[in-house]
Amino acid sequence: MLTGRAGLASAAMTAGARLRIGMHGELVDWVGQRAPLYHLGNGARSYDPTAQRFLRMDPFSPFSAGGRNPYAFCEADPVNRTDPSGYAAMSIQAGIGLAFGILGIFLTALTFGAVALPLTSLVSWLLMTPAVLGVGANVTGILSSVLEETHPEASRALGWASLGLGIAATVFGALLPSAGLYAKASGRLLVGSARKPDFLSLENGNLFLFQSRFRDGSLIATHGSRDAALYGPAGSRLSALDWSIIVGRYLKAYRDSDRSGPLYLLSCYATRNGRNSNAAIISSMLRRDVIAFDAPVSRMMYTRSHRHYLLFDSRLGQPVRFVNRVRHVV
Repeated sequence: MLTGRAGLASAAMTAGARLRIGMHGELVDWVGQRAPLYHLGNGARSYDPTAQRFLRMDPFSPFSAGGRNPYAFCEADPVNRTDPSGYAAMSIQAGIGLAFGILGIFLTALTFGAVALPLTSLVSWLLMTPAVLGVGANVTGILSSVLEETHPEASRALGWASLGLGIAATVFGALLPSAGLYAKASGRLLVGSARKPDFLSLENGNLFLFQSRFRDGSLIATHGSRDAALYGPAGSRLSALDWSIIVGRYLKAYRDSDRSGPLYLLSCYATRNGRNSNAAIISSMLRRDVIAFDAPVSRMMYTRSHRHYLLFDSRLGQPVRFVNRVRHVV
């Protein structure tokens, strides 16, 4: 890459052609047959590659970011530096890192709504990673620019770090839609419309939620533990048998609901132990099909297009398991 008199002029002229895009991706303004100008910073300052200098001095020179020479471009090193603002050069690596970091954050925000991927435990790391990497790319890019004169070696290392973090942020941000589609296709995610709960309890800090209409049936969300205990409407730990009796006989909202469809039991470890699982016992006691997860479950309510949804995600990725009325796991 040329850096002398033929530097940016060479990037703008090839066999007499008047290219519109020159070095560093900047627009070229042809003011003569062989006189290209770069109006950097949206016209803040114009650079003449033939004369190898800006046409007007940098107001931040010589004691600030403009450097000692008020007319110099990229501190005479346009290969490793760029000056999109027209006022202060920065390393190309840091600049690209900043751009990729911003793009990664943008893709995160854009794909968040597109794939309906809220912050559940298993997918939250994937959702947050592009934003964290993007912020890291921006921070290291800014530090690289700040330290260019006082600590050039550290600045160079930070510039490369910014570039790497920015590219990683963009890649992760672009992968979010695929991750969301995979999670849905694998059966790990259950999504349904969120309505006003028919019954909601937070006794002793333990959630118990009953929604009579959820997908093609009804929904109960409550805590479940590895030792097969469930939390009932009053916030107490119960066996699956006692839980079924209390819900089926004494929970008025459940008794008055339409029980023709399946019951979505969103509780951790609900299908563990197969035919002796909580889901199987509840299916037998309540005499209805039960759909549940085998692993820890996270729940989230989110809004998209003015509609409210409930999303449930199995942390370990197990698919939904169906338990029928004869206590047999299918």
